[in-house]
Amino acid sequence: MAVEELMQLKLDTHNSYDVVSGQSTSSKELCISAEQIQNGLINQVGCRNFSVLLAIASHMNENQVAFPDITKIAEITGLSSPTVIKAIQQLEEITVGGQHIIRKTKLKTTANHTKSIYHFAGAEVSADDPNIEMTAKEAIELFCYYYEKTFGIAYNVSWGRDTSMVKAKLIDQYTAVQLKEIIRIAVTKYTSFNNSPEYPTPTLGMLCTWLANKAVGVLLQEQKQEQEYQSKVAYAEKASAVDSVALLDM
Repeated sequence: MAVEELMQLKLDTHNSYDVVSGQSTSSKELCISAEQIQNGLINQVGCRNFSVLLAIASHMNENQVAFPDITKIAEITGLSSPTVIKAIQQLEEITVGGQHIIRKTKLKTTANHTKSIYHFAGAEVSADDPNIEMTAKEAIELFCYYYEKTFGIAYNVSWGRDTSMVKAKLIDQYTAVQLKEIIRIAVTKYTSFNNSPEYPTPTLGMLCTWLANKAVGVLLQEQKQEQEYQSKVAYAEKASAVDSVALLDM
């Protein structure tokens, strides 16, 4: 038994006004489909993960976005902070009805700190948002895509081991935008990094160690070249505009 439709989870706000006392009151209700619960939603998500999901959802605003901190979620659920973090990582991997239950972005605050923002199904968040986090599963799937495209064979993933490794070594180290480019470069330019006949193709283990560092070097080089190119284009456009003005003055 599994839920195949999009998860129905929303926060309803009710406002009322007492004409006698002149006081306004506001209440919030977290609403979820009883039918989806009966069809195995909790079992599909996992009891621990579901409790964390509801704790986060209780802070949801009208835009389907919430931003409680880990300490607050732990306090609500009675779980330890490490357990909450693990549950959130798993929630990011879970899809219901073909859509992620939550997506997490990072918002920069003062002193180089970041705050986690949780977007529920229905929230407007672009897949190209530079703040959105890539999940380990998405990173592995992207690696497999470039691997098969470059070498003509499918990569054999050991999901348990590789997912843990990618989470620990890559997800927290790079933004989604950076990681996408690192994976592209690491796989498609692998032969320029290693020409040993013993290792003709890259592995996720390599990516999580020395290969990512090699790819970062190339990425920085590419970004520098792009900046130089854009500077030349801007200079040429400016020079062209000046010449046009000069011709008009003649």
